[in-house]
Amino acid sequence: MSGISRAPIVVGVDGSSDELAIRWATREGSMRGLPLRVVNVLDPPVMARPLDIDLAERFMTYCRERAQQIVDDASSRARSLAPDVEVTPLVVTGQVVPALIEETADARLAVLGSGHRFDATRVRLGSVAAHVSAHARCPVIVARSPVTGELAAALGRGGVVVGVDGSAISEAAIAFAFEEASWRGLSLTVIHAWQTARMPVTFDVAEATREAAEERVLAEALAGWSEKYPDVQVRSSLVRDHPARALMEEAMGAVLLVVGSHGRGRFAEMVLGSVSQVVLRHASTSIAIVRNQESRNR
Repeated sequence: MSGISRAPIVVGVDGSSDELAIRWATREGSMRGLPLRVVNVLDPPVMARPLDIDLAERFMTYCRERAQQIVDDASSRARSLAPDVEVTPLVVTGQVVPALIEETADARLAVLGSGHRFDATRVRLGSVAAHVSAHARCPVIVARSPVTGELAAALGRGGVVVGVDGSAISEAAIAFAFEEASWRGLSLTVIHAWQTARMPVTFDVAEATREAAEERVLAEALAGWSEKYPDVQVRSSLVRDHPARALMEEAMGAVLLVVGSHGRGRFAEMVLGSVSQVVLRHASTSIAIVRNQESRNR
């Protein structure tokens, strides 16, 4: 495919929740004609007390061998799923989050697994996904099975949902969403959710003016995209609700929910940043977290 970067798709594996991430990553690689880099981070544990040197060396040898086995097994699985995709196994040493963020520097996309929805038993994984998605240099997909637990539903049925707010980062999110829907042959739902404080009836005119302004935000966010992706069936929705709640409700049964990690200005960055983290922790479908180029260069 001429003009398309050969930047790899990076998939993080840990030997415990890799199946969905591998399936997502290999399908992305096959669709986009991109290589796959399968990464395990060897994070040596800090010992409470010094070990015998020989014992310590044997322990580290075991850790290295185990890490290599994890990436080799995951790579073998990826090759079996997509023989056309070039797969490279890689073990890197360091702290998990910084190491994975570093691996995204030259990547087109990163994929992390989460198994099912986050819960108290998966705090560490949730923390990794939250921190990597907030600081990655490329879009990050956190792959999880839907409430039904059907892998097929997560990978082939339903549609793509994206939240927009008129900011630069939501423009990056909608670009990613249209691209993903087009690659997968799926429909796309574009949602703009907004809230206002409760007001007396006398403020009805102001409310109507605000709603008209929000309708313009949605229309401007969609402008030109259907012409660029005529194959994507698009539905738009203006919702007066908390953005995170509106997105999660719409995304039930969807293949992918796409959100930006930052919004307009300092206050909006805080608000939309919290939206991305809320949906990351509680949505029942796979999630793509997208940052624009300016945000990635911070």
